[in-house]
Amino acid sequence: MNREWFETKCLAPGYSSDWDFIVVDSKGEHLAFCVAWLYTENKIAEIDPVGTHPDFRRKGLAKAVITNCFIKLWKNGIHEAQIIGFSDAAKKLY
Repeated sequence: MNREWFETKCLAPGYSSDWDFIVVDSKGEHLAFCVAWLYTENKIAEIDPVGTHPDFRRKGLAKAVITNCFIKLWKNGIHEAQIIGFSDAAKKLY
C-alpha cells in the first residue's frame, strides 16, 4: 500500500475521510491507520484496510486505531463490523 493506492481507494463510492483513523508521530509521519466503510442501510461497517509501519509494529498502534474506530461506530449506531485479515498477526489482532 502506498499513497497512490490509497488515493485510488478513496475514489470508491461510500468513502468518507470522516472514517479515517490515523496515528501520526510528531514529524507528521503516518505510523498506523484504518478506514471504516459504512453500510448504513444495514447498520454494519467494514474496516479495510488496517496497517502499521513495519518499524512500529507490536506497539499497540493498530489496536488503538481499531478501538477508536469501534467507539465511533458504536456512537453512530453501527454495532456490527467486519474485518478480514490474512496474516497470522492480523488474525491475532482482530
